[in-house]
Amino acid sequence: MVLYKRKPIILPDPPLLPNDLDIKVWLIPETGEWFRTYEEYLNRIYFYNKHVFTCEITGTSCLSFFQAINSEEREFENLESKFPLKLREPVAKFLHFNVVTRLDLLVEHVYIKFKTNFFPGELVLLINKQQQQSITENNSTNNNNKKEYWIVREKAQFNAIIDPQTKIELNPAYSKYSIFNEKTGESKIVDQAEIHRDRSTFTKHLIKCFCKITLTKASPKMGAPWCVKPEYLQVYGLDMTWPVKLLKYKDDVIISTINSNNDQNINVEYKDNDDDYDDLTDNEIKKKYNNEEDTNPIKLKKKRRDKVNINKKTDELVKVTEVIKKKKGRPRKHKLEDPSEPKIKKKRGRKPGSKNKDKNIDMESNGNSEGVSIDTPGVKKEDKKKEEEEEEEEQLKLHTLTNNEETNNANANNDLNIENKKKENNGRKLEKKGKNNFKKNKNNNEAESDDQIKEGSQNTELNTNNQKVEALEEESSFQQPTCITEDTEIPFDPSKESHFKYTTKYNIDLEEVCATNNEKPNSSNFTKLLQIFQFINTFNEEFKISHISFEKLITAFKCTVPRELAGETVHIDIVPFSKHSAKDNVNDLPFYNEKCTRYSKFDKLIRDKNVPNILKYRIIPDDPLETIGESLVDDIEYNGSHVLVEIFCGLLRLFINENMEWTCFVAEEWLLPNDNKITNENFEIPPDISKFLEKVLQYRNVDWTERLGKRQFNNGFWVICLLGVFRDCIHLPMYSDIIINITTKIMKLQNTGSHLNKTMWRNFVWNLSLDEKIDCLWVLLDLLLNFQPTIKNRVESSMELVNLLKSERFKMMKDVKQLNNKLSDLLKNQHPKECADKNDTNVSPNANNTVANFSLPSPLSGTESNENIQEVKAIELQLAHLNNMKVLLDQYLRTNDDQRLKSLGMDRYGNKYWWLEFTGIPIHTENPLCGRLLIQGPSKYELQYLYPEHDDKIVLDSEMKDNNLPPKSLLERKIKEETDQGMLLNDLHWHIVSTKQAFNTLMKWLNTWGTREHQLLKNLKIYEDEIFKSIDFIERKSLMNLPREDEILKELEKFELNTEELEYLNQLASTEKSSSSVNISTDESDECEADLADITKKITTLENSGSKTRVILSQIATLEKQRDLLLEKKKNNVKNNMPFDSNTLLMRSIKEKIREQQQLLTELHNFRHSESMEDCSNWRNNESIRLYGKPLSKGATGSSEEENCNVETKLHTILKNINLQLS
Repeated sequence: MVLYKRKPIILPDPPLLPNDLDIKVWLIPETGEWFRTYEEYLNRIYFYNKHVFTCEITGTSCLSFFQAINSEEREFENLESKFPLKLREPVAKFLHFNVVTRLDLLVEHVYIKFKTNFFPGELVLLINKQQQQSITENNSTNNNNKKEYWIVREKAQFNAIIDPQTKIELNPAYSKYSIFNEKTGESKIVDQAEIHRDRSTFTKHLIKCFCKITLTKASPKMGAPWCVKPEYLQVYGLDMTWPVKLLKYKDDVIISTINSNNDQNINVEYKDNDDDYDDLTDNEIKKKYNNEEDTNPIKLKKKRRDKVNINKKTDELVKVTEVIKKKKGRPRKHKLEDPSEPKIKKKRGRKPGSKNKDKNIDMESNGNSEGVSIDTPGVKKEDKKKEEEEEEEEQLKLHTLTNNEETNNANANNDLNIENKKKENNGRKLEKKGKNNFKKNKNNNEAESDDQIKEGSQNTELNTNNQKVEALEEESSFQQPTCITEDTEIPFDPSKESHFKYTTKYNIDLEEVCATNNEKPNSSNFTKLLQIFQFINTFNEEFKISHISFEKLITAFKCTVPRELAGETVHIDIVPFSKHSAKDNVNDLPFYNEKCTRYSKFDKLIRDKNVPNILKYRIIPDDPLETIGESLVDDIEYNGSHVLVEIFCGLLRLFINENMEWTCFVAEEWLLPNDNKITNENFEIPPDISKFLEKVLQYRNVDWTERLGKRQFNNGFWVICLLGVFRDCIHLPMYSDIIINITTKIMKLQNTGSHLNKTMWRNFVWNLSLDEKIDCLWVLLDLLLNFQPTIKNRVESSMELVNLLKSERFKMMKDVKQLNNKLSDLLKNQHPKECADKNDTNVSPNANNTVANFSLPSPLSGTESNENIQEVKAIELQLAHLNNMKVLLDQYLRTNDDQRLKSLGMDRYGNKYWWLEFTGIPIHTENPLCGRLLIQGPSKYELQYLYPEHDDKIVLDSEMKDNNLPPKSLLERKIKEETDQGMLLNDLHWHIVSTKQAFNTLMKWLNTWGTREHQLLKNLKIYEDEIFKSIDFIERKSLMNLPREDEILKELEKFELNTEELEYLNQLASTEKSSSSVNISTDESDECEADLADITKKITTLENSGSKTRVILSQIATLEKQRDLLLEKKKNNVKNNMPFDSNTLLMRSIKEKIREQQQLLTELHNFRHSESMEDCSNWRNNESIRLYGKPLSKGATGSSEEENCNVETKLHTILKNINLQLS
């Protein structure tokens, strides 16, 4: 049942049916309640939508009533569908009258006892070895992914063998089972170590749900055992016969009706909002229910919740007190009141520091009895109702009559002063409520006040005051809610700074830019790139690939892009000597060329060097066709693309093993929703390409499958294997378009030559875009994830390992609790008074800290022994050791969890937040692999829920973009905080939090009272330290490049133009004749220098090529002759122009300085990219080298030296590593 304030809810009795059954009513389908008026229906729905309910099965709190019902139904259906039927009765018998009081310990006991204990009729599975033997005997490769279930027929138990002399157990007790396979008709006799249940049918979560549904406490006494609920006793063949040893916990018979001498019954009735009577003495209870003795009306109104209908005989009051005391500790159920009845707000308990106020009120009421109505048995019910209605009206008038209260209450009596104090206390409570309650009370106040306040001037004044208050409320700033509220209902707070102005994003060129930079569109494949990164680093042991950071993965893709290999150049134009037709054309040229892809922090410095009409600084990309040769593309280790090649080879190895057997079982047919089958014949590649594809796949009369089995990946042969895999998977509709597009572009016939393998690799580099290369790798990854059994086995083993680690953590926490109790006892014995006074201060209030922080009282008396002091210090050392061990164990729990990654939470606009470190990835304290907090835009489901007017896609109007008014709708708030330039429109858009300023702003921006942001803020606080460490590492890495950058900047200062040179250029810009004369004298030298630069580039490219053929040597010889001729021509020009005038020398120095500036600024602009590419080229696959002695791309073959470890071995290794780290 749904819990409200830790007690089950009982729905109210249905009202009487009306005479006219044809009237329309308001219905709540979940509860079956119906209401005649919309106001009653709205009040009940408002109560059900409060996040104050708890799911009894899962224990999840802060839910609405409907969420709690859905949670219980979902868990109950899950239990009924998965938990074995034949196992329920033995488990119930084990739990019945079990003395383990803690539920988590009880679940652990059940799991350990029944994990290897099976019963007739259960479905079990054989262990992997026997399952593989049966599969190989049947020669059925299609059944590898299917589970063969066996039925337990009989069970035989054997006792343990004990030495009669030493009483040592030689052989533990065990069981034998007779199992039967219905499909094959085969039967076997196995022991408990050879079979197991399906992992999804016997988990600790299911056991906990079973306990929550079937168990209850046998009695309200402390330490009472568990028992099966009465409704399940007959189902499991149990009864409520108490064991003899547990009779001390049995509760006495509770008398519900007490018979008097005149055979009259006394009925004790408990209602929903009862106060506990545990703290009342017998005299207080007598006084409470003796109406003649207690005549204080205020106390009677406060305690009107508890009503006991009792006869006036005083001799029976003693029996009633006994019944009330027996009620202590018993769980009670909340009964929902009828909403049609008038509700009176009553105090529930006292607030700190309110005792004196109540005492003053009591004294005043006793001192002046004229203004107090005494609640005696003789008072009529009508008078009581009037008093209750008057009290309710006075409470409702608080907000509207606060301004006029002073004048109206100037000559009030003492009894009215008491009521005014009561109003003030209630007003303080009402002010602390949320916005919705405030609006609701305001509307009720206006309705009540209109009926009761006199007409005339007073009424008009109140109306004007109310209008002013409403206007002030609309213009007022943010009102903080005081309870968990829907995120969309929390009002907009303009005082909070949005973190989106500090976030970044990746554009289509995978360059990290500001989130508001819209010069280029966002990367559409960034989601796939993140999937690739997480998949490779999680299952790197299966791929035999070392861990790769996110930046290195991006750089690896860029190393296969020709324009990235070519780089970009800073070009400086001297405006008077430009070759353009007009000077304005040079000044109007953009700083970045259209084909530029790189952004640097020094670009602003370069842009600021522009001098109007004199110097123009621009960034221009180099032409890859001129700067990149075939030798540079083929040298994958030099250009850094071997990282991506190594990843492709690692993935391709999992399709076919070295025995030429398929290990990735892709479905040969695919069924569409209309039951149409899809095969390879449905998708056709163009005929000219398909013929060439067959030739490539059978290159040199070797089939691609044989080549893949022999691990021939070097020199571009891995591309042939990739095309073969794509051809066999082209019938899958989710990949068909990508495969056809990639295959068509790789198979383009351009200068094929004799080496088809190298031609395919060059086509891969030149013809595929960056997004297409990401798609190519993602298809391989997704195929392995869906059809590779090795990945599935890894996930299952990780689940078992995580359960064992949780068990170890639970045992460790048990030791921590025992040590804490022992330490507290020692401290109390040493200093009982101080420990009693400082009981709250000695224990850390942080709920997350499992180890208590005790402060040793000082000074110790000299009479106390030193043994106690040493014992206390030893316990503190053990607690510190266990605390450090818990931190490491939690890290290993996250790193070994290979299941689906979960987001940290969601904000008010539907954006999800992701942290990829330590989730399935081993611990790297110094080198984080990702090191960034990622923000993903809302999915289509969140868009439909939060923005229903825009369906599954947000379209921004011009009015929304230019609107500067305060935001009203959720979409307007999203536009204002995220800005229209960097708005997260769908789940393909991502933002990145990579600085401390952005993260701190995010933590302040989130609202702790939001339903979604509350959980997000909680998870972010857990990972806060790790996020800061990753940000610090990224900042330290960028600081490592500062020395070289400073050197370049210092050299750049030497080649700055002085004032004389700038004035000379300014004069040339003003007079066209002088500039033309200087151009004539300097054109020939400039042409010589340009030709020399081109020839030197060609010579260097030919010399760096791997092959030294006759053709290449002859080309080098001709180019060297041309170079010598140009050098002689340059010398002659210098001699002919001698002696130089001052203007010529000045112009020559200007050009030399500009040439040096171009080189230095080009190095600054490309510095970050060249460093990352060099880092990528230095990467080595250490995992493959350690196992096989060489990288995968060079044909690593053979079995690995280390064998596959089972779960217990991994657990032992983890615990050993933890001990080594702590030591």
